[in-house]
Amino acid sequence: MNACFGKQKTSVEIALAVMVDIVRVSNGVVRDQL
Repeated sequence: MNACFGKQKTSVEIALAVMVDIVRVSNGVVRDQL
């Protein structure tokens, strides 16, 4: 159970990190266009 939970937690953390990177890139693109 702990191993599965750890893997799920890691997947969630990776997903959140990817989302944050996408937001940063989007903000950078918007700033470049402005």
